[in-house]
Amino acid sequence: MFHTADYFNGAPGFYAETHGLSAWVALMNTLVVVLIAPNVLRSFCLHFITSNIHYYGDVDPKNVITQTQVLNNPWFWPLQLFCANFGSTHGIHHFVVGEPFYVRQITARHAHQAMREMGVRFNDVASFFRANRWGVVETP
Repeated sequence: MFHTADYFNGAPGFYAETHGLSAWVALMNTLVVVLIAPNVLRSFCLHFITSNIHYYGDVDPKNVITQTQVLNNPWFWPLQLFCANFGSTHGIHHFVVGEPFYVRQITARHAHQAMREMGVRFNDVASFFRANRWGVVETP
């Protein structure tokens, strides 16, 4: 609103008192750029990755192999950058619960090899079209 009023300020028939708001708007712009926008971006990346690495509905809750997939395709690197490589390493947490995220980064290469051998899916982007189901969704 401030920027709109400031843009048209001085046009014939339009005058708005904005002197006191200038310092406040400058502070708000700084806060949005420094705090709010990065947190919104990080939250979006984390929610997008998290919601797409887990399978829902047709999985056995006791079978950790069918609970998650690993998203480590280069397409996801921009998203992974803002969520600490979560899509690539969170599946490890389902097998080794006690490892913090920074240890999972170190063990990821060997863990991914073992997970592949056990049948964990990697980069199953078709799950986006299956509503995050493990199998094919049957339409009635």
